[in-house]
Amino acid sequence: MSIYLKELLSTPTFNEQLKCTIEHFEPGERIIGKGQKSQNVYLIVSGYVQVTTDIGSDKERRDSAIARLNENEIFGELSMFDDLPHDADVVAGEECNIAVIDSRGLMEFLERNPVQGFLVMRDLVWLLVKRMRQNNIRSKSLLSWYWQADND
Repeated sequence: MSIYLKELLSTPTFNEQLKCTIEHFEPGERIIGKGQKSQNVYLIVSGYVQVTTDIGSDKERRDSAIARLNENEIFGELSMFDDLPHDADVVAGEECNIAVIDSRGLMEFLERNPVQGFLVMRDLVWLLVKRMRQNNIRSKSLLSWYWQADND
């Protein structure tokens, strides 16, 4: 959860120095598209979103839900560090309000405000570690399944 980032949304200094809007999305509405480039970080103020990606071969592709993110969680955070396209689609799972925060402005704010910057970055590192561990578990499961299928 990104509690510190959510707390910053109500800080006058944060809002004066940073481009941030709250956007409303209806169920099924796409927030981020796979392959799209964005310089934004997204914080779920209310509701939840589904993160999906397509899997399979060129002949047979399917959308697969890979995560459900809830209130106070963030997505699009990698755009703070690189300029690469998004790897997945993010779709509103129900009516939700999303804080759309300019990542470059956020980094500048965090640099100018080191105490708040440390708290947000610590929270972000914790989130990334959690997601990496989840991906490691998924990878092990897939490799195990593949190995068993290959040995049968």
